[in-house]
Amino acid sequence: MEFFRDLATAVYLGPFPLVGLMGFATLLITAVIGLGRRRSQLLRRLPLKTHRWMGLLTVLLGTIHLLMGLSYYV
Repeated sequence: MEFFRDLATAVYLGPFPLVGLMGFATLLITAVIGLGRRRSQLLRRLPLKTHRWMGLLTVLLGTIHLLMGLSYYV
């Protein structure tokens, strides 16, 4: 867990730690999937396979974000 703690507190882009950037990326991908398919004609025509991969990427980023967040307390 120390690896995730060190990774979570590292600052790579701007003043934000990596755990914050991962959370923002997860939220952004979720919003694109949820709102984009409803409002965009381009995203409506995406195949189900692409939609599934975007969902899998969101779950993966969310899991990594969860491990980084829990590493602060363990």
